[in-house]
Amino acid sequence: MEANSLDPLKHQINAGDQRGARLALAELLEAEPDNADAWALLAILLTDPAEQAQCYREILRTNPNDRQAEIW
Repeated sequence: MEANSLDPLKHQINAGDQRGARLALAELLEAEPDNADAWALLAILLTDPAEQAQCYREILRTNPNDRQAEIW
């Protein structure tokens, strides 16, 4: 899924439906576990630092050279 394909989820988040967006992202990531953009968006939605860290580890798994994920 391209970053543009995440636009509907971003609109959903902006409309205040963060729970629905999290559920949609979970489904998306089940189908596309290597989607780094979806992992990054999910990390933004989560509040638990351990869960956020797991998202960043998933980004690094798919792209070990992602400096931003490494910093986060």
